[in-house]
Amino acid sequence: MLKCTLTLALLTTTALAQSSLPKNYKTILNNHDLLVMRVHYGPHEFVPMHDHSAYPTVFVYLNDSGPVRIDHEPPASFSVTRLPTHTGAFRIAPGMTERHSITNLSDEPSDFLRVEFKTILPTDLKQVTRGEVPSSPARAPSSRTRPSKSTASSARPRSAARPRHSTHDHSSSPPPISRWRDREGSNRSSQAR
Repeated sequence: MLKCTLTLALLTTTALAQSSLPKNYKTILNNHDLLVMRVHYGPHEFVPMHDHSAYPTVFVYLNDSGPVRIDHEPPASFSVTRLPTHTGAFRIAPGMTERHSITNLSDEPSDFLRVEFKTILPTDLKQVTRGEVPSSPARAPSSRTRPSKSTASSARPRSAARPRHSTHDHSSSPPPISRWRDREGSNRSSQAR
């Protein structure tokens, strides 16, 4: 009975919290198990007070960004500053209902995925876990080179060439999700190269 009451309270709180989110939060998947949102804070943007659910959450950072200040509302008034993030890093947080505003303190935007796990009880995760940017596997030197205008020593291996999608302006909006597919079509992030 207690588990049923806790689950009902959590669902009610989550429905209220998610309905009041600012435009910075775009839902890209919502099913029985997960709620996935793409979040964008512009440079020096202030995001007004809003609520988040008590579900355990994974944050996956999509770009290199600067610090972000998070100001929580009373009665537990406190501020924390999220340190700068790097593309591909992640953070796993235990469930905690919170009401806060956000201030991006940086000249860079902050883009990340917020993945809430609806079927994991908030009490099941006890601590925050952070993961750094995965290192790229070592690649063998490529025998294919670009034609050189002067000498062979100035030729650059094809693997060192600029990404195919280098024309996207990262300063104004996050890159489209379609960029995350590699040449074989798998869903690995091409940004974590």
